[in-house]
Amino acid sequence: MSASVEASRLIRSVAGPVAAGTKVKTLIHRAARLLGWSDSRAFDVWYERARRIDAAEMDALRKAARVRAEDEARERYTEVMGALDDIRRRLDAVEEDRRRA
Repeated sequence: MSASVEASRLIRSVAGPVAAGTKVKTLIHRAARLLGWSDSRAFDVWYERARRIDAAEMDALRKAARVRAEDEARERYTEVMGALDDIRRRLDAVEEDRRRA
């Protein structure tokens, strides 16, 4: 994979989850803000128009993408654990009802 393609893929992941109706311009601005880049630089990377990608830029993209992925994984873990707690409470209630019957 070329650096330009990888950088484009990474900046899209840095922009984060996309809600229905979110404008691409908003996502590019979000990614630029998170990376400390100008909107025009983020735009060029997003659309694979950047003539070159510096090693420092690629490192920043990889780090930001990793942080985003870790944050999303933590959020998902919290959701799943909450769902499991809810299931446990429901099962406990069913067991209690069976014991009483």
